[in-house]
Amino acid sequence: MIDDEDRELTTLVGVVHTLNHTWKRAAEAWGKDAPAARTLQKLKGVHQVRLLRTFPGRVSLARDPNDPAWSVRIDPPANSHRNAAHLPEHVARDLLTDAELTALAPGAE
Repeated sequence: MIDDEDRELTTLVGVVHTLNHTWKRAAEAWGKDAPAARTLQKLKGVHQVRLLRTFPGRVSLARDPNDPAWSVRIDPPANSHRNAAHLPEHVARDLLTDAELTALAPGAE
């Protein structure tokens, strides 16, 4: 049985994944710097930060060694979701305080 916390976490992860796919389609259609693509990317980041702040014991950041981004990790997984997409470094620095970034992402300094 799924509890309220898992339901909220699963819902937010679904929103992040939907925004991630929509942002990618917008970037393909109009370019990554198009206002619609930028807005969708930022909105995805807002929801990722909401996950990090709401579920600090279950959601964390892990540096992607191949990309200037962090993977938003979920442990234990929520409804088989182990992550909530990548959070680009420039978006993370816009939305998180330096203290939050340091606490959530080792090596972020």
